[in-house]
Amino acid sequence: MDDRDAPNFSHGGGRVDYSGTATIEPGAFQYLGPCPPFPHTYIWNVQARDAEGDVIGRTKVSRKFPE
Repeated sequence: MDDRDAPNFSHGGGRVDYSGTATIEPGAFQYLGPCPPFPHTYIWNVQARDAEGDVIGRTKVSRKFPE
């Protein structure tokens, strides 16, 4: 997750290997959710990769929080 209003703040993230299910185990990656003193614009980026590491799908969404 990128914070357009505080670009140097790390909200975490990471890599989650696909285990054959749609469930992501607790603790699979670190994440600090948004809690700004005024509205910030956040961008979430997700990539899906195949076994060779090639990107086979990606999406990005942007939202202001709080609204």
